[in-house]
Amino acid sequence: MSEAELQQKIRKRIRESERRLTLTDLQKELSCHKRTEKKALRSAIRALIDQSEIMYVTEEGHTFIENALNKPVRLSDRVVIKPDNCSFKAGIGDVVINLGDGISFGRGQHATTRLCLGGLEALIRLQPELAVMEHTSVLDIGTGSGILIIAAVQMGLNQGIGIDVDPISISEAQKNVHINNLADRITISSQPFESIDAAFDLIMANLRWPTLDSYLPKMASNLNTRGLLLLSGIQRQEQEAMVQAGAQNKLQLLWQKEEKGWAALGFSK
Repeated sequence: MSEAELQQKIRKRIRESERRLTLTDLQKELSCHKRTEKKALRSAIRALIDQSEIMYVTEEGHTFIENALNKPVRLSDRVVIKPDNCSFKAGIGDVVINLGDGISFGRGQHATTRLCLGGLEALIRLQPELAVMEHTSVLDIGTGSGILIIAAVQMGLNQGIGIDVDPISISEAQKNVHINNLADRITISSQPFESIDAAFDLIMANLRWPTLDSYLPKMASNLNTRGLLLLSGIQRQEQEAMVQAGAQNKLQLLWQKEEKGWAALGFSK
């Protein structure tokens, strides 16, 4: 197998895999057992990294091989993210988000971010008035890079608040809001969710299950009538418990989707 053919197989595996892949995973899936085969695989991976097509991502002590995001990348039907210093010709209906350099969560590598963006599109299709009504509002809990709040406002929500406890995330989200020319519509804050008493038309939270579970009653109470709740950071085996918790808080499940062992859920009040 030539290196070009091996590179194509690597691209395909990363794109189609239902889970995040390590070097060992790729060795097994591509049947690279011999020393020469493993050496060829590493060489092909290095070439793809040098071409800015893939990258190593280290998380919780594990290193994964994922698509690089230093060029325009389509993360959902409508949403394209790109570095602030490059151009992209948007199509009709595209939502293009500029992201500055940073390390905050929410840059498109993780399945939960892509699930949230797809869920946002799906919920707005189900309630299209959100994109045309005046005075609509959205809250993003744990905003990270600010990608979700920026996408929601670009899709038609009037005003947004993104909150986070991490000072680096707050700084980077503020920068991203600014470079997307949305500083007059989006506020990034360190305000704790527990102290927020306003009501919103949409609340988004890409957090882990224990936090989502503890926040759920307050998130439900902070929704306007017919308000929408978009949740991710839920592992596949936690999904049913999250659906049941939503029902206990009088929330109706409207949408759900899985990717690479993670799930996102969309509810209506």
